[in-house]
Amino acid sequence: MGNQTFVGHTVRITVVKVACYTDLAEKYHQVRPGAPVGAVEPCNFFKEGMVFEVTLNPFENCKPEGFCDWAWADIWKDCLLVCDRAGFAPNDDVKKLKPHFTCCTDGLRPVTFMIEAVA
Repeated sequence: MGNQTFVGHTVRITVVKVACYTDLAEKYHQVRPGAPVGAVEPCNFFKEGMVFEVTLNPFENCKPEGFCDWAWADIWKDCLLVCDRAGFAPNDDVKKLKPHFTCCTDGLRPVTFMIEAVA
């Protein structure tokens, strides 16, 4: 790629872990709308193994279809970081870049994502 910009680069976002901390919910009496007191269920947007691809463009809404708005708000900057690294890598080296791991900020139901540059 080697064009020194994140614009137009594509990243692959893979859901690698969907966690749920019911022990914390019970300990601290957390309530979700419609759920019994203390009950917490895993995120209902994502399943492990789901894959999304997005081409970043600062002039458009590039959130992948079906992606949680809150999770996108948490990880879009990480997508920019991966694209920025790809922008400075020679074409043959983009595939050699290590993946970046990040997560949404739901403390009781976090989802961990792997973000990779796509050549």
